[in-house]
Amino acid sequence: ATSANISSSASEQPSSAGTTRSSEGLTFTDVTSVRRRSASVWPALVGSARAAIVVADASRGVGSESDERTTLVTLALKSLKGNIKVTAEAHDMKSEIHMRRAGADDIVVDGEFNSFLLSSTATTPGVSLVARRVLSHSGSGLQGEPVPPEFVGRTFGELFDALRRLRGFLI
Repeated sequence: ATSANISSSASEQPSSAGTTRSSEGLTFTDVTSVRRRSASVWPALVGSARAAIVVADASRGVGSESDERTTLVTLALKSLKGNIKVTAEAHDMKSEIHMRRAGADDIVVDGEFNSFLLSSTATTPGVSLVARRVLSHSGSGLQGEPVPPEFVGRTFGELFDALRRLRGFLI
C-alpha cells in the first residue's frame, strides 16, 4: 500500500493514528493503515509535520498505477499543508513530471542509477563499493552543509579546496 512517513520534531508529536518511532530528534509515523480510516485523521497528522516520505505502492504491480497513487497522496499532503516537504518514490521515470505538478519537492526514481553503476563499475572496478559505502548508514555518508558566507560568489574549486583542507570534506 502507498504509505506516507510523516516526520515532525520530537517536541511536536503527531496524533497516535499510526505506528510512531523516534530517531535523532525526529518522530516518524508510518501512516500506511491510516488511509483506510476517516479522512479527519490526516489533518491531525500533517498539522505538526515538517516532512513526508511517500513510498510507492507496489502491491498492484510496479509502474504507472502505483505512481498514480503516490501522486494523489502527494497532492493530498500538499493541499492539507502547503509547506510540508514531500519526498516521493516513483517506479516509472515518466511519472516524475506528474509528481512535481502535485507538489513533490524531491523524487527518487526506483533504479534510476542502475545503468550508471553497472557501466561505471565495468570500466572502473570498485565504483559500486564506494557508492555503497557513501550511501549506506554505516557512519560515512552524504550530508548537507551550508556554504560559508565567505565563499558566496566564489568558484566551486575554491570552496572544494578550502573545505577539504579545513574540514576534511569531499564535495
